[in-house]
Amino acid sequence: EATLQAITGRAREIVGAQQAITTTVFEGSWGEAVSAVSQPEERTEAAALASPPDGSGLEGLVCESNRPLRLTQAELEVHPRRRGAPPPDGLRGWLAAPLVSRAGRNMGLIQLSGKHLGDFSPTDEDILVQLAQMASVAIENAMLVDELRHQTQRAEDLGRAKDEFLAMLGHELRNPLAPIVTALQILRLRNPEQVPREQEVIERQVRHLVRLVDDLLDVSRISRGHVALQKTRLELAPLVARSVELASPILEQKRHALEVDVPREGLVVDGDEERLIQVVSNLLINAAKYTPDEGRIRVSAARVGSEIELRVRDNGMGISGDLLRFVFEPFVQGARTLDRSQGGLGLGLTIVRSLVQAHGGRVSAESAGPGSGSEFVVRLPLATGEAVHHTRTPPDAAHIAPHPGQRVLVVDDNVDAAELLAQALTRAGCEVRVATDSVSALDIAREFAPAAGLLDIGLPVIDGYELARRLREEHGAMLLVAVTGYGQAADRVRAREAGFDEHVVKPVALEVLLRLLAAHPATARASN
Repeated sequence: EATLQAITGRAREIVGAQQAITTTVFEGSWGEAVSAVSQPEERTEAAALASPPDGSGLEGLVCESNRPLRLTQAELEVHPRRRGAPPPDGLRGWLAAPLVSRAGRNMGLIQLSGKHLGDFSPTDEDILVQLAQMASVAIENAMLVDELRHQTQRAEDLGRAKDEFLAMLGHELRNPLAPIVTALQILRLRNPEQVPREQEVIERQVRHLVRLVDDLLDVSRISRGHVALQKTRLELAPLVARSVELASPILEQKRHALEVDVPREGLVVDGDEERLIQVVSNLLINAAKYTPDEGRIRVSAARVGSEIELRVRDNGMGISGDLLRFVFEPFVQGARTLDRSQGGLGLGLTIVRSLVQAHGGRVSAESAGPGSGSEFVVRLPLATGEAVHHTRTPPDAAHIAPHPGQRVLVVDDNVDAAELLAQALTRAGCEVRVATDSVSALDIAREFAPAAGLLDIGLPVIDGYELARRLREEHGAMLLVAVTGYGQAADRVRAREAGFDEHVVKPVALEVLLRLLAAHPATARASN
């Protein structure tokens, strides 16, 4: 509309007419026509458009023929397509030029009435035709910009809808996984020396499910830049060692020979420890998946100029040339058979690329073709100075003990999840009470006086955020941990604002909860 109004005013001024009307109409849809009017202040737009165009008058003739039309007042009065009452004083004669798209389709017209002096001349017609051509380009461009703006808004809306869907999907998938993981941990605690093969199979498959869920949510967050890196100065060798630990189940299952050639010192990087481990473990798992049993995988690293160059090489299936260009795109995988023997969602390499780029590095893939193996090369900026050395205790729940008799309130509307978590905490020496809704939780807390609360977020009637606020008001410095399927960055911020001390995502390892309970000052004071 703004473009139309500007065009109309300029056309009236340049040609020297009393009135100008520009109308856009597409594919003969006069009922949806849009008009802009320019005329002296003493005239009104209502008078100019007393009879909205419907295509039956002279406007329709110009649009149908896609040719300009110039009429004197005498010609106008006898023309068979003329409609309506005689024009007001001063609006004598008529001149119009069609608006024509780049493809040659009619888009409407510009019409002028009331030449200031005499009749509209052939020169006026030539000028208006030129103006109409420029106006047609302006209108098309304005429409393209508007469409682009609409599509951009649509894409943003779809992106938000996708993120909301993934958040809900993660919640719905993680909730049933939580009691399964807890049940497996309880079984392992009962007899850590003898774990049945059937239990090992279940544990392995559950880990696979958890990884799929994490990948699905990670690829959205990371690609949109919603992951905050917690950078410290790190040696590469320990990162590779931990990555090998994570990838060891599939390496052992497929009986691969793994060679690691990474200097113990001297390759220092500024990075997020967990995210860099994710990068290397994803590359190792990818190599293991696409290498036939009893294959060879080699991890090497060296300093190259001002960069660290990490290489993961396998002698597996290789990558065809047409796939090599797209191997880091989401959901791209090699040839898929019905048995889906390689599994996965095709997201691991996308996550690798996004995380490497977030660290200021780059990653590439090399392969001579199918059957010749593959090599992935990660290049990261070399950091100066010494690394920060971390001491890591093996994650073993059997060796983590919270303070004896520690009182813990577990709140989850998933009865299985709540009861199994309570059972696991009880075995670890805690005194536990369970609630499946917020109202019951508040009543229990007043009588039980817990030192810690492990709260689900998606509770009925009163959600976990509001429950945390009320518990904080009534019980002060108790430890509040959000144990939830909602794991987006916004969820963590909202949890902190509601008063939670910690936010962990289901399914959470028992040792993680026990460490939180053992370390928090409030729980230590309460047990004493």
